[in-house]
Amino acid sequence: MFYTTFVQTTSVLITTCLGQSIPRWEKGHKQDSREVSRMKAPWQFAFLTTSFPFHPIIRLLTTRTNMTVAATNTEPIAPTLALGAGCYWGTEKFIKKDFQKRFPDSIKDAKVGFMSPDPNAKKNPSYREVCSGITGYVEVLFVELNNPTEGLYEELMKFFFLFHDPTTKNRQGNDAGTQYASYVFTNGERQTEIATKVAQDVQTALDSGKITTYSRKKVETLISPANTFYPAHEEHQEYLMKNPSGYCNHYYRVREFPEL
Repeated sequence: MFYTTFVQTTSVLITTCLGQSIPRWEKGHKQDSREVSRMKAPWQFAFLTTSFPFHPIIRLLTTRTNMTVAATNTEPIAPTLALGAGCYWGTEKFIKKDFQKRFPDSIKDAKVGFMSPDPNAKKNPSYREVCSGITGYVEVLFVELNNPTEGLYEELMKFFFLFHDPTTKNRQGNDAGTQYASYVFTNGERQTEIATKVAQDVQTALDSGKITTYSRKKVETLISPANTFYPAHEEHQEYLMKNPSGYCNHYYRVREFPEL
């Protein structure tokens, strides 16, 4: 009887949760009551998530529902930001390709290059100068979101912490130096607030043992107002798309952002 209930309830949830409409990013889009009702998981969801929290189907349903709920926050937000997560080739690949698999057409434009937290830093540094580690510049991916919302921005911040290690200060794998720092360059107060909250959530997950795959126990990610962005030379743009077997030390440290 219990097994029959599990199978029947799971069937209902697959239809209900995975059949939800994909979040839309069009400006001015407002969800009607039918869309909202489809996003409210039925009582069966609570029953299954507490009874079978580690079942692969339940984990899939939980993740899909949480992503949909977060993405429905349609408050506008500044469209641009810059992310430093070590070598910018891998950062570009994971965000331009992998993030957009989760949120199609969410990135309007993205380029690799350099940004410094110091507004008075040397103008237009060369790649060699940045690689020296003495300029204060960070290798970043400059991102412009397509129809940006707070929900989409928060999902990007969560994804940022999945594919790099934010606990190794000024280092990602074999790449060491301040140019490889874990960094979020924000535009506007709301971007800063959300980035700070997500970083704090990562620290909470570390402290509680919900994340165990980072090298250390303290988040070293820095958050700073964005300054002038200097794009890298063309041969560095979409490098791993042009050279699929090229150098990349990024991989998923965490598959899905943990529930707190």
